[in-house]
Amino acid sequence: MTPIQAQSLPMMLAGKDVIGQGKTGSGKTAAFGLSLLNNLNVKRFRVQTLVLCPTRELADQVAKEIRKLARAIHNIKVLTCVVVCQWGRRLAPLSTAHIFL
Repeated sequence: MTPIQAQSLPMMLAGKDVIGQGKTGSGKTAAFGLSLLNNLNVKRFRVQTLVLCPTRELADQVAKEIRKLARAIHNIKVLTCVVVCQWGRRLAPLSTAHIFL
């Protein structure tokens, strides 16, 4: 476990809000990914988590990491949607995934 994970994960699992900062490769994505997966109810097939990323590349990287973390959980769907058009046209995919990036 990395230092940022050791400091943030217990608070996130307890339901507290956390603002964390760390260098690339410090384990930030795994920390919040494990927390959001812990709170997911896979029997409720609708969006339960929204992750906002500033770039398409980062969204793809975060989705890949969350998919790796979720491998042991049956029937998890992670959807990456890059919004470059009018937001109203992108609402349809919201009903087809548990985690929406």
